[in-house]
Order: sequence, then structure tokens, then C-alpha cells
Amino acid sequence: MAGRPDVEPFMRKLLIIAGIVAVAIAAARMNDVKIVELKDGIVRIETKGYSFEIPKEWTVGKETPWGARDIKSTTAGGKLGTMTANAQSETWDSLYRTSLYFITREEKGEPTPYRQITSKMGYEGIAFEVLDEKQYAKRRFVLIKNKEGRALALSVDIKNPKDEKKILQAFDRMVDTATIR
Repeated sequence: MAGRPDVEPFMRKLLIIAGIVAVAIAAARMNDVKIVELKDGIVRIETKGYSFEIPKEWTVGKETPWGARDIKSTTAGGKLGTMTANAQSETWDSLYRTSLYFITREEKGEPTPYRQITSKMGYEGIAFEVLDEKQYAKRRFVLIKNKEGRALALSVDIKNPKDEKKILQAFDRMVDTATIR
């Protein structure tokens, strides 16, 4: 670019525009969550693709480009997670195998066989756990799918077993109230 004075200002403007677009996209991802206060310290998390309820003290993170989001407790040692997918033609066997591929890449463990479930909101789904080296179900997963084939994966990672009861209460509330939009 040196020696071509007409190119340098153009590239500078192009980089500035690219930076503005990147900031706008990041801001949009941060603001894609609506939090509705309910009774008794519970909030409903609403996004364009799904909603669920959790205790108010949990904080909702940004959605990644691949549709994942972490929800962290401010008082307990654990985290919840969500991930969306289009699974219109996928079988439960296929979704389970694909999920395990990514789950065990993140952290090793022994998966349990999945169980078919129906959520309290009426969605068909599967549930399974990944056991740690002590055979503790540290990570638990529920995948639900609507009639149009949109899937929502819900997960919990219990970092501190002494917080298990509190964390599982939040996870159960999340699973019981999850809706796919």
C-alpha cells in the first residue's frame, strides 16, 4: 500500500467500517436476552429462539456464533448452558452421538445411555449424564425438540458437589419451563 496514497485512505475507511460492524454484531448478541421478573426470586429468560425460568441470582452470558450460551450462578459452584440447533431430520440416536462428540471433546467422561422423555411443556426429548472419574454425574443434559425440528439442548455442569441440590433445582426449573419459539 505504500506508494499508493489512494489505497491507504480507502483501506483505513474499510477497517473502520468493519470494526463498527463487529461492535454492532457483538452488541446485538448481548442485547438478545429479555429478562422478565417473576415471583419468589425467579426470572424468565426470553430470546428469539427459546425461553426458560431460573433463579434471579444466575447471570446469562452472550450467545456464541454457534448458538451456545452459559448461565452462571453467583452463589453456587456450577453453570447451566443452552444450545440451539435445527434437528428436523435427526434421530435421537444421531443427536445423542453428535452431542457426545462435542461434550467429550470439552471434558472426558463416561456417558450414560439416554432416556426418552417428555418435558413438562410437552416437548419430546432425551436426557443423559456424563460421569466423572468418581462415577459422579457432574454433567447432565436434556435435549428437546419441537414439531418443526428446532432443538434446544439444556445442560448443567456441577463444579462443586456440595452445591448439587441448589444447582439441580435451577436446572430442573430451567428444563421444566423451557419453550422453543
